[in-house]
Amino acid sequence: MTNSKPLPRRGRPPLLTADLIKDIAAAAEQGMNRRQIATAVKVGYASLMRWLADGRRLRDAGVDGSALMGHEWLCLRLVKCVEDAEKARRANNLEALDDGDLHRSQDTITTLFYAVRKQTSGR
Repeated sequence: MTNSKPLPRRGRPPLLTADLIKDIAAAAEQGMNRRQIATAVKVGYASLMRWLADGRRLRDAGVDGSALMGHEWLCLRLVKCVEDAEKARRANNLEALDDGDLHRSQDTITTLFYAVRKQTSGR
């Protein structure tokens, strides 16, 4: 009978974690741009953009998330969470616009742009 222990991890621990994804999504829902998000969660801008690019590449290739592990799964999850957060922000802005709560701002203009684009494209 062998007493097996898990192998020690080697190298640097990964920066991208499930908790960090939640923080990034929360910042995206607040309307921060990518640079502001990177600064807020204390990661490099290039790292954030690389993780998003990796996740989009996997999503666009039709990779099933259940078949992934580790970093690739986290990148795919990051893209989904950020996109969901941005959709929620736009929906909240449209509701606030209907209520007359928003002032003219870049966020309002962006929200209006997406609303008009959605209506004209028939989606």
